Amino acid sequence: MTDVITDWDDFERALIYQRYSIRHPKTSERLEKTYEDIIDRITNFILSRKYPVSNDLLSEALQMARNRKFTFATPVLMNLGNPYTRRGGFYSCFPLGPIPDSTKDILRYIEACASIFQYAGGVGLDFSSLRPEGSAVDQAQGVSSGPVGFVPMFEATSKSIAAGGKRRGAMLGQLDYNHPDIFKYVRLKRDRRDLWSINISVNAFGDFWEQRDLIKEIALGMWTSGDPGLLFPDVLAEHSPYPPKLKPLVRYVNPCAEYASPPFSVCHLLTGNALSAESVSDFEALGYYMTHIGNAILYLTLKHNMGLPKEPKWLYHKLRERVDQIHPVGIGLTGVAEYLFKKGYKYTDVDRISEMYTALARGSLIASNEWALSTKVEKEWDPTYKDEHLSLVGYTKRSRKFWNTTTLSQAPTGSVSQFLRCVSTGLEPLESFQVKRQFLNSENEFQTVILKSSVTPSNPTTLPFIPPEEQIKVVSTVQQISHTSASKTINVPKETTVEEIEEIIYTARKYRLKGLTVYRRGCALESIVEADEPERDVLIGQTYKFKGLNNIYITVNRSTSGKPIEVFVSTGKSGNVVNGLAMGLGRLVSLALRSGTRPEVIMKSLSGIETGDFYVNSRVGRVTSICDAVAKALSDTLQSSGKVEELFDLCPKCQNYTLTRNGQGCKSCSRCGYSTC
Repeated sequence: MTDVITDWDDFERALIYQRYSIRHPKTSERLEKTYEDIIDRITNFILSRKYPVSNDLLSEALQMARNRKFTFATPVLMNLGNPYTRRGGFYSCFPLGPIPDSTKDILRYIEACASIFQYAGGVGLDFSSLRPEGSAVDQAQGVSSGPVGFVPMFEATSKSIAAGGKRRGAMLGQLDYNHPDIFKYVRLKRDRRDLWSINISVNAFGDFWEQRDLIKEIALGMWTSGDPGLLFPDVLAEHSPYPPKLKPLVRYVNPCAEYASPPFSVCHLLTGNALSAESVSDFEALGYYMTHIGNAILYLTLKHNMGLPKEPKWLYHKLRERVDQIHPVGIGLTGVAEYLFKKGYKYTDVDRISEMYTALARGSLIASNEWALSTKVEKEWDPTYKDEHLSLVGYTKRSRKFWNTTTLSQAPTGSVSQFLRCVSTGLEPLESFQVKRQFLNSENEFQTVILKSSVTPSNPTTLPFIPPEEQIKVVSTVQQISHTSASKTINVPKETTVEEIEEIIYTARKYRLKGLTVYRRGCALESIVEADEPERDVLIGQTYKFKGLNNIYITVNRSTSGKPIEVFVSTGKSGNVVNGLAMGLGRLVSLALRSGTRPEVIMKSLSGIETGDFYVNSRVGRVTSICDAVAKALSDTLQSSGKVEELFDLCPKCQNYTLTRNGQGCKSCSRCGYSTC
């Protein structure tokens, strides 16, 4: 069994060991043990070069990173300054734009995605140019697969090629609302739950709001699986600094949709620690120093040809051309909700949030101006947007020249938030003062982590649920300030109806959101970060290792009351097919547990299944299959918690495991009423 990690330092060490530490090419020894080791490697590499601004200034900024006032995105943490990697990617976001409508080009774009994943980036693609399913091809000798037919090919690439070799690839697909295959596309994730490695979104513009049937179908998709999301290209373009010649192209996004741009742009994200700020002026300083470091990394690409995928050549040239054209940087914050709580503000206080982000923007533009003056290079902005934006953020300097077209992009953040010791990641509300994470550790075992916020009050405090419209107001506030967009999921209770989600879609229109994602609690089986809900208490995890030809790792999580809640199954290095089936088994068992099925019923169904293999665990003994191992792990969990109940038998009438003994000594079915008496 694997212990639960409850210490920030322990989790950080595990995370660094698993994902971020560079490795010796011959021994695979992890050469970095601490966050400071990683930042020192990045610092030494950056300061080994000369820049248009002072290296002393950059050194001061990098010291702030070491002090956890801001941090870098995963590609930089993994690769920058790594002397061994041949895939030194610096960039997180690659909106590639529309896929051309030919088999040759589709395969070229799959190759491009594979290369970007190897460089630790995520990809956004638009399928709108692909002809509808059933359309004539090859001079009417064949028919097209349509966008929905090609999505699984791209998704398989994302699923198969680990980003940077250390985490799965990330991908988003877009489709115009008026594409003939739009209804098939909207239903895709409901019909194919195996396509978990791609997010899908609908481009909503023009007379989209008149398509009531489509909007209802989208609402049903959100209710069922969290997909599709919505993107509003007209709003994306309107609230962006891009010059008039590029504005019509500002409709493509990265996997989390915080970075909107023309095709073949890239962005490297930097995340500021809101909890490190004591006043609004500290946010201006964060924006200032993060932008200087962001530009130093851009300079490594422009001056020293670093950080972009080198193959295929056509992709490299398009990316390099766009980087040179717009000089993109994307800075944002994490721990926003914790900062507001610490200061005594409500999460819904949009005036305070506006102050934070306008200060962040102001600092970033001051830094961008210094680079423009030092290099004598200025990037073109849309003049109307420029006037309105500079007035909004309080930029009063005489010189209005900027080295960057974009500097603000609010990402959702992930594990990098843990380096800054923030429980409330990105712009999300603070739902609990502690969160639970599940991750696969270095021994290929599922590890449970419970992390507590630094702003935990001395007296028990119940945090209120934030209504959807209030969440939308927060997102809208930040999106109108951001140069690109802001990623934040609108979270709603499990009991939310499809009709209520439909109303949320119309509320997004009211507040002119750039994009919308809705997640109904419990609609998806897998959650990376999960707030501890009051009624669930803290989940306690036990991991069982079964030794065999290939080891099996089974984690059973239960509440403090002893009730099993979820099961995770992994088969180590047995291959994608077997491991995928094992993971699917764990998800199905979890779904059954969460739907109210008693663990004993599941144990009865799985126990004794034989597949010709056997595995051994020192605690539960010998098992005859992965299914049998799950049954034995559940049984041991119940035994150790003292929660074993009578097993159910198979009802001969309705064929459900709902036959149990009643008070008269007979067995009766609780489902159909069958009785043995």
